[in-house]
Amino acid sequence: CRNWLPLDEVTYAEALRDEGYFNLFVGKWHLGHEPYHPIHQGFDRQIGTSNYGHPKSYYPPYAPHGAVFPGAKDEYLTDKLTEEAVSFVQEYDREQPFMISFWYYNVHSPNIGRSDLKQRMKGKPGLEGKRTDYAAQIAAVDESVGRMLDAIEQRGIAGNTLIIFTSDQGSLFEWAPYRGCKRSDTLCEGGARVPLIVRWPGVVPEGCTNNSVVQTTDLFPTLVEAGGGDASRFDDLDGVSLLPIWKSNRKLDRGAPIFGYRAYEDQYVSEREGDWKLIGTRSGKTSLYNVARDRGERQDLVDTHPQKVKTLLENLRVWERKMGVDGYSGFPSQSH
Repeated sequence: CRNWLPLDEVTYAEALRDEGYFNLFVGKWHLGHEPYHPIHQGFDRQIGTSNYGHPKSYYPPYAPHGAVFPGAKDEYLTDKLTEEAVSFVQEYDREQPFMISFWYYNVHSPNIGRSDLKQRMKGKPGLEGKRTDYAAQIAAVDESVGRMLDAIEQRGIAGNTLIIFTSDQGSLFEWAPYRGCKRSDTLCEGGARVPLIVRWPGVVPEGCTNNSVVQTTDLFPTLVEAGGGDASRFDDLDGVSLLPIWKSNRKLDRGAPIFGYRAYEDQYVSEREGDWKLIGTRSGKTSLYNVARDRGERQDLVDTHPQKVKTLLENLRVWERKMGVDGYSGFPSQSH
């Protein structure tokens, strides 16, 4: 299957470049080898990027063939990336605004925590074995985010900077009460639920929590609108702009379900509509959960809510045909 982002696809970096932004990419790409790297996808500069989806180690050498920071001596990879990003903020001297996409290799495997942070995590409840390293990896990212925030504050641009913190998927390990993780049942809440933290002084109210159901594809129209552009000029957008709900802290009414998809697991699809979540497998099993009442997805309601299942399956089949994955679904006997 294709493992790269075609050059004719429009990225949010390309959209923001049209609005006058200088775009920097830092860290993990994993959307294609050199001909498809960030600098060919709307980014003006890239730092610490390679053809690899995860590092060989978080201590040098970070990647095979010296692909990432070949001259590094003993720095932890997250710290090295952070130093580069902080230096960019400190030294940036262009008149145009900038956008940084900082994608940490952490907390991907291999599970290698920074030595001092790993020592700090040892003996804490629930942290045994590799979970100690994992917690240290998380702490390194947390520390790095703090350093980036400090750099933006010291540069005097915090009041005019939108910061978004999120992740591509859930934990490497299953954590109660959620079911699933990156390695299994990935479309359950433990694998699909990720943080989304936003800071934009004077635009996004401080200290608010919003329980709207959103997904990462919403960030393209959101960033375009935040950068002064018009997202409606792009065809076939999968997401909606979150800027209005960020400004008012109202709940988003999507008017349509959202879908999750896995290309290489039996549990291949999820459909979320409000509090309801349908999960389908390629082996033909369908499950239904109310994730507001049952965060751990332990109580399967597929037999007690047949009409809801029917409606969600109809939506799912429309989506499968649109996305061209109907032939790989858990419903091979259905007529499309």
